[in-house]
Amino acid sequence: MSEDVISILLVEDNRLISYQLSNELKSYGYQVKAAFSGEEAIKLASTCSPDIILMDVNLDGERDGVDIMQIIHRENGFIPSIFLTGYSKEELSHRTKNIAPAVILEKPVNSEMLKEKIKSIKANK
Repeated sequence: MSEDVISILLVEDNRLISYQLSNELKSYGYQVKAAFSGEEAIKLASTCSPDIILMDVNLDGERDGVDIMQIIHRENGFIPSIFLTGYSKEELSHRTKNIAPAVILEKPVNSEMLKEKIKSIKANK
């Protein structure tokens, strides 16, 4: 695979949203692996070595996306992240400050904004 291809781990427990977002990202030329739970995300992060993780904050289960991302970073080192949330950025920013530089995008996600954030992260990596 070309080094220019950006690999993304998409963590979204809503399968419809995951399917739609995954297809959209693939249409931009990104390689996408999807996880539907935090536990699955932890396993995939170590096996697929993504360039970027798109993490839904409000995951089903005991741990939310911020907790899962902290585990992923502890086990795999820093991986740039974009948090997708229905919460306001202000509510979430204090929890993600230890995962800096984390990008927070409010749902519904603007496709062009997401694409630009991914390009920006990759360019600064």
